[in-house]
Amino acid sequence: MNILNEVVKGASRQFGREFGLAGANAILKGKNYYTVQGNSDFLKYKRNEFIELLEQFNTDIKSFVKTNLELATKKRKIKKTAILLSFPFLPVGMFGLHKFYLGQIGYGILYIFLNLLWISPILALINFIQLIVMSQEKFDVKYNPVFSYYSQFSFGE
Repeated sequence: MNILNEVVKGASRQFGREFGLAGANAILKGKNYYTVQGNSDFLKYKRNEFIELLEQFNTDIKSFVKTNLELATKKRKIKKTAILLSFPFLPVGMFGLHKFYLGQIGYGILYIFLNLLWISPILALINFIQLIVMSQEKFDVKYNPVFSYYSQFSFGE
């Protein structure tokens, strides 16, 4: 998980800066060495405890992301289906069924009302062309945002 690696790197850099400032202050005050008070076994114990917690966190996050990716994949809307439903010369396109399929209920209801004025076939044609031209990535970002988010994670297993 690249995000966790970046967090650990950032924390270690910040710790290094703070430790460096403390060292510079100690040198300016006449001290030229650090003394670690206490038992070094305690530091080893805390380090190992931190590593175990981090490994557990990584395992939990991987499980969480995999579960959400599976759910998002099941709920993912298919671009070909949206294109077929938006075909303007069929009743499904004129009545805006593609809008209902894509989760835009308000626009779907508007299409039904505009069908009485013969405006919705024109809008369906525009949507039909937009969906055909739109790449799969843009379609996923717009209509499958949860899938788009969780699909960016990769697990090197």
